Amino acid sequence: MFFYIYNMKKNLILILCFITLSFYAQEEKRLALVIGNSNYDKGALKNPENDANLISTTLKSLDFEVLLHLNIETSREMKIAISEFGEMRKNYDVGFVFYAGHGIQVDGENYLIPTKEIINTKYDVEDYGVSLQKILRFLKSEDPSSINFLILDACRDNLFELSWSRSAKGNGLAKI
Repeated sequence: MFFYIYNMKKNLILILCFITLSFYAQEEKRLALVIGNSNYDKGALKNPENDANLISTTLKSLDFEVLLHLNIETSREMKIAISEFGEMRKNYDVGFVFYAGHGIQVDGENYLIPTKEIINTKYDVEDYGVSLQKILRFLKSEDPSSINFLILDACRDNLFELSWSRSAKGNGLAKI
């Protein structure tokens, strides 16, 4: 089972209540990857780091093992964090991913943006952003009892030169 929540910050409390209620009756191993990117050179954000810390604390209180990463600077560092989660995920019953920061859609594909990568063109996004597919591949499971959550709290406005793509202009991320 896979739950995908996109840009639903207002409903986050309801989601966490749902998770709490659904897990009280079960003793499952739970793993979470939490990323909060605020410290961008271009387009700094106020809340992602605080949101990631709050989510991390809440998930720990629900017996999740949490891999918390704040202000990931490069695509390599982000891919390492995602791979670490992916390698561990197969040993857990529940997977939870929370990302807050800049996200950009290019040609129907979603990318998460590290804080120090220079993004001026859609090719830069493809080369230096991190495809959401890198996370999704670790949330696929052949076990029907496995549960996965993905919450993206990504900025809908692309501050990285939108002149190169009409489809990305202020429309947020593509549907998954």
